[in-house]
Amino acid sequence: MEASSFYGRPKLRHRTEDTELSDDEDMDSSDEYKISENSTHEDGSSDDATETQDGEMEILDQEETGGETAQTTNCVWHSVIQRQREHPFLGREGLLKYPVSSEPDGKIYPIDLYKLFVTDDIILHIVDETIRYADQIINGNVVTRKSRLNAWMPTNTKEMKKFIGLIICMGLVHKPKISLHWSKKSIYDYPFLYKHMSCDRFTELLRLIHFNDNSKQNVGNKLYKLQPPLDKLVGNFRSVYLLGPAVVIDKSLTPFHGQLHFRQYIPGKSHKCGVKLYKICSPDAHTWNLQVYAGKSNNVLSFNHSESIVLQLSQPLLKEGMTIYADNFYLLFGLQNTY
Repeated sequence: MEASSFYGRPKLRHRTEDTELSDDEDMDSSDEYKISENSTHEDGSSDDATETQDGEMEILDQEETGGETAQTTNCVWHSVIQRQREHPFLGREGLLKYPVSSEPDGKIYPIDLYKLFVTDDIILHIVDETIRYADQIINGNVVTRKSRLNAWMPTNTKEMKKFIGLIICMGLVHKPKISLHWSKKSIYDYPFLYKHMSCDRFTELLRLIHFNDNSKQNVGNKLYKLQPPLDKLVGNFRSVYLLGPAVVIDKSLTPFHGQLHFRQYIPGKSHKCGVKLYKICSPDAHTWNLQVYAGKSNNVLSFNHSESIVLQLSQPLLKEGMTIYADNFYLLFGLQNTY
């Protein structure tokens, strides 16, 4: 019995990049690997090979009269060149607003950069909504006779700035309990906090702070309580800086361990629990736009979740000739011919 009839016809063999070159193969000036087109066996037989459209070699074997099958590969290897479509950049990159020094020496400090994004109108909005919520609580007959809210005094922008500053400070100096930040014991003593605000006033503001009117709550929007200041903050991101020809889209995880139904757990992150953000940034890490992931939402028509994220974040930047860089999570192949 012939070997070919028992084992069947030989399978197609494809040469990979890891395969070593044989001694009779040469590399020409264009980095193309070539194999002689007409290989001849010792017995004088020759084989033919044809190349398919996908670049794979189709092997044609010939059965010899001696019952043996001769097989050789005749192919030409070409280096793969991946070319990206080039579009002229139609936008303008650069700063639109510059920080203003708040000190007499005229130097720029981190607080001046902070004020570019967290502006006075955001602070004023938080103050108004906090006072509104305090009035709703006090007038709603839910306050006991001995409650501290009976002595509630409305807050103002100056006090709210101190309150936010103390929260940032607590993130840098960790204590087991909030009340320990005001402890006078030597192991916990940190006079910066109790010099600016008392513990009772801080806990009072922490209980009442609000960012939107509860009486007009939108049940379908899971970010309703944060939406107004969040929109203003993103608007400030856009108004300070214009992106250049290259932008980056990726996700990040903001640490959070409280009770939140759209809190994410991602084991691969340094902070495993938190709120997931999708962001579009410049190569220098300036956040230009962001979207908070609050669970499943309506995708853009005919696109999946990751592709919809790209479209929603980059919508104001479309048709400006920008190049978007992202990892394989966003599956940009469905978007490459859309715009």
